[in-house]
Amino acid sequence: MTSTPNSVLNETPREINSLTHLTELERDELLSSVTETEREYLKKEWSLWARDNQLPPPKDDWVYWLIQAGRGFGKTRTGAEWVRDQVENKGVKRVALIAPTAADVRDVMVNGESGIIGCSRDEFLPKYEPSKRRIVWPNGATGMMYSAEESERLRGPQHEKAWCDELAAWADEGTWDMLQFGMRLGKPTKRHHDHPETDDVHESNQETSRAGDHTWLDARQQEEPS
Repeated sequence: MTSTPNSVLNETPREINSLTHLTELERDELLSSVTETEREYLKKEWSLWARDNQLPPPKDDWVYWLIQAGRGFGKTRTGAEWVRDQVENKGVKRVALIAPTAADVRDVMVNGESGIIGCSRDEFLPKYEPSKRRIVWPNGATGMMYSAEESERLRGPQHEKAWCDELAAWADEGTWDMLQFGMRLGKPTKRHHDHPETDDVHESNQETSRAGDHTWLDARQQEEPS
């Protein structure tokens, strides 16, 4: 019988709400005290492993989430896990996935070691459909894949959320503008790289960050009707 997420978490000591706060010995002891099924579940439970600056701001009153950090921060994993959470737990059905090139979307954001497929549980694994440039989750949600070199492909499609990787490296400046026109569904959200011209930014910083290696996770919340 497969353990459900709730049963695994309920069996985990209450004081252990993040494995990053444990010593290596304490972490090993915890993982050795649970079943193989529970161990595999815990490995995919991002809220237990993520550092505080890898988790979205706790409140919903923010516009952009900027992760400004150097190599090794875990920017790709953070973005992939955020997308996964939106689809699995927040009811999001349409996500735009945009990187400087089509290869970057495919090899980093989707199929990379820290990409969406690599982070997903077997029971909720999205199907990669290369001919349609998309991934499809078991609940019907879709992640549409775009190259920032082809802004016109964003003319028409609509999305609720978007993960925009390496924004500063986008060759076609019109790609960002085209994306804005399509963020009409639900409460749109995005992710990208560079520094925004806005004050509505929540930043997660790392001391080793350096120019040219910036990532933004940009979550736009639409204004509620008055």
